[in-house]
Amino acid sequence: GRINNFAAVRNQGLALARHDWCMHVDADEELDVSMATEIRRIVANNSPAVYRVFRRFIVDSEPVMHCAGYPAYQLRLFHRSCIDSYVKPIHERLALRPGVDIRTMETELPVPLLQRSKACSLNQLLNGSQD
Repeated sequence: GRINNFAAVRNQGLALARHDWCMHVDADEELDVSMATEIRRIVANNSPAVYRVFRRFIVDSEPVMHCAGYPAYQLRLFHRSCIDSYVKPIHERLALRPGVDIRTMETELPVPLLQRSKACSLNQLLNGSQD
């Protein structure tokens, strides 16, 4: 069915999560190997924080370097101790706890607008397999 409250859907996912670190990826985004490597490093360091990521638009396999939508930073990777929940039914966002450390990931999150590239599943990326 149609989703009317995106925050509620994300909060349902958080309720089912079994780990302290979470990252959400939208349907129009792709994780690549470099992003998965950075996520593994952050999780291994286990220093609770919220990470923002730069969403880089891709058109016909070429990165868009200048765009009215830039800078396109969004909070995506977080330790669950740093947030309360997602809020707002549309254009949902994280409600952060006071004093939370917000950091910036080094790797960009590709957003292919045309001609989707071959993508691995999230599980394959995080486990280091590209089969």
